[in-house]
Amino acid sequence: MPDVFMVPLQKEFGWNTADVSSALAERFLLYGPMGPVATALINRFGVRRMVLTALRIVTSGLPLSLLRTQLWPLVVPGGVVLGIGTGLRASFTATRTPRTHHLMATRAC
Repeated sequence: MPDVFMVPLQKEFGWNTADVSSALAERFLLYGPMGPVATALINRFGVRRMVLTALRIVTSGLPLSLLRTQLWPLVVPGGVVLGIGTGLRASFTATRTPRTHHLMATRAC
C-alpha cells in the first residue's frame, strides 16, 4: 500500500524515494519494539485504557500528517506518532486473538 502513495508524493512535493520511505521506515522501527512495552502497559493499566490511549495517539497523528507541505509532517507524525500508536494497538490484537479463536471454535454453529 505505501508504494501507491510514493509516486504521487514524489511528484507533488519533489521529494525523493529515500525521503518518502523514511517515514515508513520509522513507523516499522517503532512498531516492533512497542510490543513488549505495550504488553507491560496492558498488564499494568488494563486493556481498555491502553486501547483508548493507542487510539488517541493514532488519531492525533493522522491530522498532523495531513499537513504535508514539508517533509517533517510526514516523518514525525506519520512515522513516529503512528508507529507508537499502531504498535500499542497491535499488542491488544495479539492478546485478544487466542481468546476469540477459542470462543469461535467452541461455539455451536
